[in-house]
Amino acid sequence: MKKKFAVVSIILLVIIILMMFVPMLFKDQIAELVKKQANKQLNAVLNFESAGLNMFKSFPDLTLSINNLTIVNKPPFKGDTLLSAQSFNATIDLWSLVKGNAVRIKEVNLHKPNIKLLVLKDSTANYNIMKPDTVKPAAAPSQKQVNVALNYYSVDGANIAYIDQSSGMTAIIRNLDHEGSGDLSKDKFNLKTQTKIDQLTFEYNGLTYLNKVNAYLDMQLFADMTQKKFTLNKNELRINNLTVKFDGFVARPDTSSISMDLTFASNRTDFKDIVSLIPAAYSENFQDLKSSGKMILNGSVKGVYNKARIPSFNIKLIVQNGSFQYPKLPNTVRNVNVDLNVNNPGGTPDNTVVNLKQMHFELGGDPFDMSLTMTTPRSNPYIDTKVKGRLNLGQLKNALPMKGVQKLDGLVQADFQAKGNLGGLKNKRMDNLNASGTVQANNVVYGSDELTQEIKISQASLTLTPQAFKLNNFSMNIGQNNINANGGLYNMLGYLLNRGIISGNLALNSNYLDVNELMKLSKAEQKKTPPQSGTKVQAVELPERINFTMNSTIGKMIYDNLTLENVKGVIVISDRKLSMQSLQMNLLGGSLVATGYYATPAGVLPDMAFNLAVNNFDIGKTYESFVSVRQFAPMAQYIHGSFGAKMNITSSLDQTMMPIWNSFNGSGILNLQRAEVQGFKPFEAVGSALKIDALKNPVLTNVNPSFQIKGGRFYVQPFTYKVFNYDVTFSGSNGMDKSIDYTMNIQIPAGELKQQANQAINKLLKQDINLVSADKIDVKAFLKGNINNPSVTTSAADIVGGTAKTVQQQVQQKVQQEAQKQIEEKKAEIQKQAQQKADTVKQQLKKKAEEKLKDIFKKKF
Repeated sequence: MKKKFAVVSIILLVIIILMMFVPMLFKDQIAELVKKQANKQLNAVLNFESAGLNMFKSFPDLTLSINNLTIVNKPPFKGDTLLSAQSFNATIDLWSLVKGNAVRIKEVNLHKPNIKLLVLKDSTANYNIMKPDTVKPAAAPSQKQVNVALNYYSVDGANIAYIDQSSGMTAIIRNLDHEGSGDLSKDKFNLKTQTKIDQLTFEYNGLTYLNKVNAYLDMQLFADMTQKKFTLNKNELRINNLTVKFDGFVARPDTSSISMDLTFASNRTDFKDIVSLIPAAYSENFQDLKSSGKMILNGSVKGVYNKARIPSFNIKLIVQNGSFQYPKLPNTVRNVNVDLNVNNPGGTPDNTVVNLKQMHFELGGDPFDMSLTMTTPRSNPYIDTKVKGRLNLGQLKNALPMKGVQKLDGLVQADFQAKGNLGGLKNKRMDNLNASGTVQANNVVYGSDELTQEIKISQASLTLTPQAFKLNNFSMNIGQNNINANGGLYNMLGYLLNRGIISGNLALNSNYLDVNELMKLSKAEQKKTPPQSGTKVQAVELPERINFTMNSTIGKMIYDNLTLENVKGVIVISDRKLSMQSLQMNLLGGSLVATGYYATPAGVLPDMAFNLAVNNFDIGKTYESFVSVRQFAPMAQYIHGSFGAKMNITSSLDQTMMPIWNSFNGSGILNLQRAEVQGFKPFEAVGSALKIDALKNPVLTNVNPSFQIKGGRFYVQPFTYKVFNYDVTFSGSNGMDKSIDYTMNIQIPAGELKQQANQAINKLLKQDINLVSADKIDVKAFLKGNINNPSVTTSAADIVGGTAKTVQQQVQQKVQQEAQKQIEEKKAEIQKQAQQKADTVKQQLKKKAEEKLKDIFKKKF
């Protein structure tokens, strides 16, 4: 007995050891196998940190775990993350694996997934990632088919974004929990599901139908997988406080179509349920809302949905004699009456007819009425609308709970109507649209927890005409900032209905505008710490479908660390670009004229390009005010005076509107009337090397150096200035890392060198200074190293080429003169010797002649 017990104990111990160590020993192999097999089937890249098997977690079942799972798209969605999840877990019936004929998965869970579903305008979808089967598997009738059965599945903490560009539909879901159970291995089975969503936003064709509502769906359906038909048995959908029940079926008869026959209706008639869909109205104490009135909500969807057509649908909403009041608020919204019908006989979305026969409510005794009819919404929207009423915003704040709103006051009055087709608005054709009336606002004040300043609109008037909306006497204050505007707005209705571009011509005036304060109007933005010193603003993403031309006059503007005064010019906002046309301003003790643009193209970094004309800028203030000057012209901090310039610059920008320096390019010409250089170490180093103090702190007058910025360096073209009696030509470059590569060519009067007997120059020339006979000597100095620690190289071979040449010429001339002298002396000596020889010969001949004559006279005849 003891022996048997020992054997059993050993077997159990071996099993436990295997359960502990086998999954760990084969962990890497399991992970690589899963990745390899999955990526064979996907037109995407599946990856995860780790995968493993666990036999303890759900003993005697086997648990497969995958951590930090991602699926990243390939082209045409390359780099987009389709799915990321913290973990994926599957619990498998171990005995079903042993038997092998039916693998039973007891439970599957996806934990905290983020899912992005995108459909392009051509209907290409990023979730179609399964590779097509190109090879049909060979028939294997002798092999036993393995079935996979699933009993329960769940998803928790999911965030889902669905963006369909082909239909104009967008759905955003935050924090979704979903679970389902049923024997999914059977051809026919009952499926029970529960779904909870914390926030659901749904938009269609630019209109928001649901805004951050919470939703709950309890659904039971019968699934017939042979017919691919799902019949609703018991279900309840709750959106905020509104509850709707569905009946009918949804089927998929083929791979390209979905057929449906559904009806829905609210099982309650309390007007309060509709009120819950108003974002401002649905709050924590909504259940204590006092309400009265009746509501009818029902509808149907019937037909086939595919790429070519949509099913018919009909939605009806009626509210009769509704009213509501919050227990802690004094005002009641009374006499709410709504009659809305949305109908489509099927075919295309363009067949939709929206008929809001009536919308009426009263607040504080002030009535508000609206009606709207719309047809052909996609191709050429036709509208017939009337709005008339008076809305006291202070009364509204006392009727609806508005979380975070500290102050809301003022009066808005509307009395306008519009009738006609909006399709012509794209081409600015107004002949098919008749609009008239006014919208006025007076003494409107808005303040909230999220704003640092109250927004005040003292007056504004909008007059509707067939051609335009005229903005008159718009006056707004935000803190000390004030903005006044007048002008015309075109295609405003079309813009609000997501059709075409809104354009306008505005005259914008302001006495004081602090852009820093406006950019930090949101407290959330104010709390952000700038990533670099000196940057205070965040990049502003310019809107689409806007084309505004603004003639601007601003008395004083604060932007970043600059104070701009007398700002005048034309600003154009169009297609995500802000353009400046000859914008004039005073700053830094001088003036500036700027022409250029700042653009925020969709999906890429902002960029800018400007032509600038600068006049009389203070150099020191310019260095302190512009980070680009500090980066590329550090010499400016050592120069006292003012300058002018004509230049152009281009650069990409990061999200704090800082230039991306490797993309920064520029060129131009500077104008320095008088500028004193003090403490610039490269100049001091040259002065010390040459023992000429005047070179250390020169005064530059009437110089016009040209420059270029590229590849992260600032290049100065050669320019000449005078220091004492010296002509200096300066050129070279410096980098953002403060590295320098300068050349100085200094012309020094030779007479002065002889007078001073300058040892440094003597040493440099390596010649006797007295040999120099030229009027000026060219001395070159190369400056390398760092702007704060420069090195100066001065050598005769490389630097004093001009002087060396002069000395060489002088030496050669002296050698030639000496040689000529020797030749002349030699010639004279030869001539002297020849003359002496000739004289000797002559004397000898003379003597011989005399002797012959003597002999002759001695003879007798």
